[in-house]
Amino acid sequence: MKPPKKVTKPNTPDNPNSPDDGAPPRREIPDIELPGRLPDIPGAEGPSTSRPAEGESDNVPRQPQLEVADIPLSGQFVSDTGTRSGFSFLPDFLARDLPAADLDGLRYGKRQTIYAEIENEGITLVRLGADGEYRAALLTELVASGPVLERVGNTPFWRRKVVDEQAGPSVSKRPRVDESADSSSGEAAQVSDQLAQHLAPLDLSAAQWRNWGSSTRPLASESLEINGLHYPLVPNGSPQSHSIAYLQHPRFSPARYEAFEQMLHDEPTLQPRWALKRDGQWQVLEDRFPFNRPLTGYVANSYRDLSQTSLTTVARSLFNRANHSEVIDSRGLAVLKQTLRNWADNTSASIPRLELADPILMLPIIPRTRSANNVWMTLLPADANTALRRLDFTPEGFAAQWNNFVIDPSNYNLKQLLTAVLVRNGYDVFPMSSDHRGPTLVFTRANHDRVFFLKLGNVNGETIRQMAPSGDELSDPHLVSRIGEAAHERLRTAYDQNRVVWLLGGVQTTSSGVGSVFIVREG
Repeated sequence: MKPPKKVTKPNTPDNPNSPDDGAPPRREIPDIELPGRLPDIPGAEGPSTSRPAEGESDNVPRQPQLEVADIPLSGQFVSDTGTRSGFSFLPDFLARDLPAADLDGLRYGKRQTIYAEIENEGITLVRLGADGEYRAALLTELVASGPVLERVGNTPFWRRKVVDEQAGPSVSKRPRVDESADSSSGEAAQVSDQLAQHLAPLDLSAAQWRNWGSSTRPLASESLEINGLHYPLVPNGSPQSHSIAYLQHPRFSPARYEAFEQMLHDEPTLQPRWALKRDGQWQVLEDRFPFNRPLTGYVANSYRDLSQTSLTTVARSLFNRANHSEVIDSRGLAVLKQTLRNWADNTSASIPRLELADPILMLPIIPRTRSANNVWMTLLPADANTALRRLDFTPEGFAAQWNNFVIDPSNYNLKQLLTAVLVRNGYDVFPMSSDHRGPTLVFTRANHDRVFFLKLGNVNGETIRQMAPSGDELSDPHLVSRIGEAAHERLRTAYDQNRVVWLLGGVQTTSSGVGSVFIVREG
């Protein structure tokens, strides 16, 4: 029997600001003192020129709609608030009459005029230049003199295009993220982690979060005031207690797993942004995102051989359990991020909750079912659309041990196979003994104190042969010879402390011919 075809792992981009993900390219600037308040738009002066999102109100009393305004001089762009920003935005009553964006992301007026919606700002007239680039334009000019624009991915939104002032590779390097924190809670651990890091110089070209604020405090949601503007927060945080908050993007509200995972995969710039309180002042971390890849990518980095189905069910289960709900909030995001950091490197972050320390600990306990002969136990199939039931490991990464077992399905080869799988996925397995009767493995993981006792059974289709109930193995006079002295001593100590986790595992091939190594948890 040949190993199954390789399962394609999910995309796990390490850099959310790569050119393909819709984020603006970043430009490094020197580490200099920036006097006074930073402008809300690079190159602008004075108060924010951000506009409230469509359908929202900032509760500011309005002047009559009919106003007399100075006509801007040619080449001088003035926003509808009178602040120079590089754009002349259409008033709302004109913008609402435009048709929706076409497939190219542009809106076409009745007189062959072309408009682009600048993300989080407004709609402006654009013209196509001789160089093939779209630029913001005034009605009074034939050749556009405004900023060069680029489309945000495949969305109907546009943004300023950042043009490198110098050709060739940059000699500056972005500091590596130093994730070194040790605390027991998600929020507190992240504060310790972020405060310990050196904050890189502000990347003004990517500071889109500055346009998320409003001059008035939102009445229906939590908010944070930074430099006189109020920024909506992901709900149920404790910014005053933990000095950390998550700013919420106006186009995305974190809620359920599917939408959150899709956002991280397709447009990670929509995720919330970290804000930390340093020396009594709130600062937004502009040099890093909370999540730099989809959640399944984080799981795949820590558990390299999990099947695609297991990656999805583990990621969804972690997302839902982080907040004890299918809808996540600020505290859940903190627990989620801290847990993923712990999985990747337990020396850099402590686990916020023990039950999240390991996907095996997240498995439900499968009750034993009585059958006619009380010998076989039904194995529920893996299903990406249901709750976490089991862990499956695809054999591409351990093909040699897999093929050895396929050719000779002995207890010895079964133990060798499971040992290889566990070691490859970050577990510490006690050495195999020379007694292979009743194949059993004892193993641990460095980030928690639980001891796993794995019994390997014979699988027949969708059932596994039941063995002695969990705990009864300790009375087996042959147990020491089956697992070794060191494993037996560690197991006895953990049993006295109620820290043993009882497992069943083996090799299963589905009716469609797909084979995997599986682990389930028994009670």
